[in-house]
Amino acid sequence: MAFTNSSTLILNDSDVTHDYQTSQSSPLSVNIPSGASGTWEYVVSRAGYEQINGEFNPSGGGTFNFPISQTQRLQPNGDPMYTGTTSSLVAVSFDVSDPGDPFCYIDIGDGQADAQAVIDEIEDALETEDGCKFLAFTDGSQVTFANLSAGTFLFMGTKYRLRALAGGQANTAVGAFVISTDGTPVDGSNGSVAFLSANNTDWTDEEREQIRDAMGVDGTKTTSVGGVLQDTYKEAKLAKSLSA
Repeated sequence: MAFTNSSTLILNDSDVTHDYQTSQSSPLSVNIPSGASGTWEYVVSRAGYEQINGEFNPSGGGTFNFPISQTQRLQPNGDPMYTGTTSSLVAVSFDVSDPGDPFCYIDIGDGQADAQAVIDEIEDALETEDGCKFLAFTDGSQVTFANLSAGTFLFMGTKYRLRALAGGQANTAVGAFVISTDGTPVDGSNGSVAFLSANNTDWTDEEREQIRDAMGVDGTKTTSVGGVLQDTYKEAKLAKSLSA
């Protein structure tokens, strides 16, 4: 499937933006200046679709042709991952000042944010220039959303952090089970963000299988629910093993 209505970004070998454009469709080519060298990066980002990430050697300049394979992100039941909802309780921002240590912050206001709105706000933000840089610096780290019989889940990729709005709020929460690649879903600098938690034994074998499927992982492994997710974002998946 070709890409359409997507944001595109090219970073040079110093991680500086060479080209950023919105509402782009394939086929799309970008001119690279003569004398360019080193390893450059590209990103194609569209809300609700798998991001395209990659590297290339500009080989002294010329034309770079963007890859055109971009597919819709779906929940395990086939429903779209992204629905375009917004929420006044959710604001997403990025710190991409250090390419080696980028962060996506999901600020939650004084109330319980709906998990669908959280994923939708993140997907929209990843179309911005800073959002595309975040994807480049993390090899396409994502947050995955799934409504399962075991509950509503947010599987947070590397460098995502839930954060209470400045000043701290008594009711700041996300209505979902939250599992983080980094093992640290909450930033904590402005107070806590509440979310659902459960031990591995709280789910049936069938529900654990649904969770494994939602994460796209091998169900034969034995890492617990509370374990650290394995980073496999170049395949645009979260990897996690749950004990059966």
